[in-house]
Amino acid sequence: MSLPAQCTLSAAVGVLSHICIFIRGEHHLRAPFLFRLYVFLAATLFLSQNLIRSYNVREAGYISALLISSYAAALFSSMAIYRVFFHRLRGFPGPPLAKVSKLWHMLKVLDAKQYLFLDALREQYGDYVRTGPNELTIFDPRAVTAIHGPDSTCRKADWYDNLKPLTAVNTIRVRSVHDKRRKIWDMGFSQKALDVYEPRVLYYAEQLATALTASEGKPVNVSAWFSYLAFDIMSDLSFGKPFHMVRDGKSHYVRDLLVKGIMVLGPLTPVPWLFHLAGSLPRMTKDWLAYRAWVLVQLKERMQMEAEKSNVMSWLIKASEDDDKWDMSWLEGDAVSMVVAGSEPEASTLVFLFYYLAKLPGKQAKVRAELEAASFPTEARTLQSLPTLNGCIYEALRLHPPLPSGCLRITPPEGLNIDGRFVPGNSTVLTPAYSLGRLESCFENAKEFVPERWSERPEMLRDKTAWIPFNIGHYACVGRNLGLMELRIVTAMLLREFDISLAPGDDGTELLEDTRDAFASAPGKLELVFQARQ
Repeated sequence: MSLPAQCTLSAAVGVLSHICIFIRGEHHLRAPFLFRLYVFLAATLFLSQNLIRSYNVREAGYISALLISSYAAALFSSMAIYRVFFHRLRGFPGPPLAKVSKLWHMLKVLDAKQYLFLDALREQYGDYVRTGPNELTIFDPRAVTAIHGPDSTCRKADWYDNLKPLTAVNTIRVRSVHDKRRKIWDMGFSQKALDVYEPRVLYYAEQLATALTASEGKPVNVSAWFSYLAFDIMSDLSFGKPFHMVRDGKSHYVRDLLVKGIMVLGPLTPVPWLFHLAGSLPRMTKDWLAYRAWVLVQLKERMQMEAEKSNVMSWLIKASEDDDKWDMSWLEGDAVSMVVAGSEPEASTLVFLFYYLAKLPGKQAKVRAELEAASFPTEARTLQSLPTLNGCIYEALRLHPPLPSGCLRITPPEGLNIDGRFVPGNSTVLTPAYSLGRLESCFENAKEFVPERWSERPEMLRDKTAWIPFNIGHYACVGRNLGLMELRIVTAMLLREFDISLAPGDDGTELLEDTRDAFASAPGKLELVFQARQ
């Protein structure tokens, strides 16, 4: 067979690979296998040209490269033509290259500021934007209930396989399995359980207040300190012992591993197959594997502990002992995700909340006056009913949601109707919480911090469905009430103890400009000054 004929055959195989294989189903989990397979086939092709057909190394390499290039060019050309001209989402507007490949999206968010990138696309293309070959980003608040609400038939997208081979309640994609596991988690976050956790949250808040007293009048990097606090609380509620970061005033190596790993792998999350491919490389997974090993040690130690004080893990361990279907992989997966999911959102929200309280001393004074008028200003049940305190928390969550880009879902096979707008079936959809929380159609003076909109000025709250910091429906954040309790207690404690102001030279610019989005929000540096109140 002549070389042109071989190239034509390779190209035909490339087109058939797309039509018969890659156009159907999900392939992200097979990315490492496919990569190794292609490397093996390329090596086999080269050796067959060199050893069997007796070409020299240079000729064999040239012919092999030509055949491989013919295959790849035909495969990707077939993909591009289909995605641009024949795909079910072809009628939706969006950047031209986004229609061809999610790699373009990934390259645009290497700075880990996807929430800003998506918001800019809304300004350019409107409420429905095609941000990938099979992905729509929707900025219509009516889509929230349709996609995430309790009656929604949408399912979790392939992004949620990123924890594989581990399985956790917040990543499982099978609805029936998720619901069974979620019932166990719900017991760990019941009101009765929260009453048990409250004194420990208060204990760490007092520890933080003591540490800040030692730095009275000096600039303090609260981005670090709030992270220390959140990790200490979640470590205690997970494994029965804290990291002691607040006590020691320095980061724990496990937190450093997590922060580093998230920042490295975060930009890869728009492309799940590339995430899994990179995750199969030893250098990319070194920190992640070290974190997993640490969690496994803590988990085994926790399982040997006497149940002196109940925590979230107590319920999961008991369920594992009572039912064999919840094996060790479930425990490890839940433990791995629990520390991150239960700490980073609280830390991020505290940073932004105190930025606004320090920037707007009138709001700070209003919350403090409300606390001073309360009968039990450090008790969670009392704090839950204070309108100004909660309004400030809700505003921080609106302007800077913990998951700024939102949660990916897949529409049901029959498609989804959103108030007359049809979204084809089996399409990945995203509703960015950051952008929705800043829609003027939903919130009057949407970019302003106005806590009163949640109490005395309800007319400023035009459409509350756009407020989704904890998501809604069956996959809503299981730790929502614990997170709010932490935010209320810490805020009340620090406002009663200190007058808080921005540090000299810090106007919040570094905080806002350096905030990154690696699924969870990672705020930039913020320095505040805490002055003890008489």
